[in-house]
Amino acid sequence: MKTKNRFSAICAVCGSAATIDSLCDEHYSGQRSLFSVKEFDVQICDGCASIFDQKWMREPIESVLQRAIERNTKSHSKLSKIHTEFRKEGKNYIAVITASGTFPPAKIPKTEEKRAMIRVRLLKCPACVKLLGKYHEAVIQIRGDRAERLAELADDLASKMPMTAERLKYGWNLYFVHKSNANTAVNEIERILKRVQETALEITYSHKVVGKKDGKTLMRDFYAIR
Repeated sequence: MKTKNRFSAICAVCGSAATIDSLCDEHYSGQRSLFSVKEFDVQICDGCASIFDQKWMREPIESVLQRAIERNTKSHSKLSKIHTEFRKEGKNYIAVITASGTFPPAKIPKTEEKRAMIRVRLLKCPACVKLLGKYHEAVIQIRGDRAERLAELADDLASKMPMTAERLKYGWNLYFVHKSNANTAVNEIERILKRVQETALEITYSHKVVGKKDGKTLMRDFYAIR
């Protein structure tokens, strides 16, 4: 009667029992990377601090960087958890990405950390370029005894809008690149005053022709409020 030789495969690295090919779970996973991340540039306006992420926007930079990191990170395994921190270095940022996951058929979990440089490019966004050229589609003219109060409300509301303010002896002029932003600001001020039960906003609306472009008449809106 013949006796069959029986033996267990061992890991070629550490000599423990092999579970996948000629490796144990730990060394099978250890020879592979959970994910890869590309370095990239981000454009930030040095005038209004808006950030370009497929379009120009005013948003906390961490939110924009998080979306960009997600687009530039590629998974090579089954990830169960991923966490990103951002550290400022000079004008640039370092993204520290920590991820956990497995490489099936290996079952042992693995945690990996990678860093990526995010280079910041400072430039002027299109809206700030227009403002520098004194381009504007609408003006809010703030006058009257509560001009400072209304200017403060307008400034808070316009923090995410391309706008410049001019202090005058008798009030404020706010210049908006986009008509829709000026209209939104006026409507919001009106709602705030109503909510806190202050005297209703007095609004005088007008517009005038300021030129032509590509055969179209260009109009500028004016809101006199007090």
